[in-house]
Amino acid sequence: MRILHVAPIAGELGQGLSYSIPVLAHAQSLTAHEVTLLTTGSSALPSNKWAFTLFWKGDLGKRSVPELKELISQHDIVVIHSTYIPYHAVIAASANRLSIP
Repeated sequence: MRILHVAPIAGELGQGLSYSIPVLAHAQSLTAHEVTLLTTGSSALPSNKWAFTLFWKGDLGKRSVPELKELISQHDIVVIHSTYIPYHAVIAASANRLSIP
């Protein structure tokens, strides 16, 4: 299964979401899943030492909607680890239009 995790984490991996989501994505990637983590925090995470693909919303560029749609379409499921973030609503709407749960 191809899983896209979306989380509002940034900077150093400390506790809460910034710790648990990368660990979850890493564990899933070790069980034959293809896992991507899209971070939507204010800055990129440090280098990717995990067994999954890592993107930061800033990597998508100024035309993020087409690139975002392409990223979403490459996955079987999108897991959004937050609520009430407008950028995440765009991601949810794009996934919904593509019939991706």
